[in-house]
Amino acid sequence: MDNVLVDFKTGKAKLADDELIKFEGRNDEVPNIYSKLEPVPDALDSYEKLCHNFDTCILSTLP
Repeated sequence: MDNVLVDFKTGKAKLADDELIKFEGRNDEVPNIYSKLEPVPDALDSYEKLCHNFDTCILSTLP
């Protein structure tokens, strides 16, 4: 999902300094980090278009 539909860097940019220090090198463990991510430009529109023509699934794993 990250860097395909959403941009992980946008979430990291929203972290407080203490979170950056505490979770250095393991930012995917920051509580609620995925709620801070912003969509990659045009990714959601593209996904919606795909949904009209195909059965789509988003596959993901735990960080």
